[in-house]
Amino acid sequence: MSCSAAISTNGMVYSFAAAAASLRMFRLAIVAVDARVQPTIGDQPSLCALGEAVSQHQDSMQRALGDLTYGRYGLNVTVVGWYHDTSLGEISDTTMIQNSDRYFTLPQSAGDLDLSEFDLLMLYGLADSGSSEAAQGQSQLVRDLACEAACEERGEDSCLTTCQIGGRSDFGTIFAINTVSHTSSWREGNAAATSLLVPSTSLMRALLRSLGVREDAGGLYCGTVDPRAHDTATTLADPTAVPFRRN
Repeated sequence: MSCSAAISTNGMVYSFAAAAASLRMFRLAIVAVDARVQPTIGDQPSLCALGEAVSQHQDSMQRALGDLTYGRYGLNVTVVGWYHDTSLGEISDTTMIQNSDRYFTLPQSAGDLDLSEFDLLMLYGLADSGSSEAAQGQSQLVRDLACEAACEERGEDSCLTTCQIGGRSDFGTIFAINTVSHTSSWREGNAAATSLLVPSTSLMRALLRSLGVREDAGGLYCGTVDPRAHDTATTLADPTAVPFRRN
């Protein structure tokens, strides 16, 4: 599948719409940031391939979400990057997550993407050390740090509120720092333990958490490739909101 992109200030913007419309389409922005002080030339994953893996592959997160919800949920995916920010010096995965507002707002500051148009934000990062995948449910705000600094210089009192991206505090956030991303799945002969889905089963678990899932799907445990090995029942914070399928 060919992949086209719009040219942005610092990188490229790729958009992937779902093949079929669902009752609720979540808008996912994947912000790719290389924060390493000494990056290895040529080792940045292809953002085109990442977007296709998330939304177009036969074993994609997009397809899994639709299958689990009987087609009621879907994803419209936008990938933007690569951005380069080494201003914090040598950085670990946990430090990158702790400073996620700084990285999430890079496309906003460059005028490449309006984050307020999205429901879910994924920081797809490269750090000098460590590896993390984590997520937070739809109750997160993203701070515009440049706005806050200017606001504080003016002596205003409500900077945190006025400088939230989109004036919102309902983003779901996903963090994938130095993570392994597959472009092929177990059914295509990939023997990796996280290849039940692409880019990975662990990222699918993070996606579910960002949507407010209370418990992980047993069949998505990272060490299990065989999809028959676990019950894949999943529950939401509001169990009546979406009918999740039990295999």
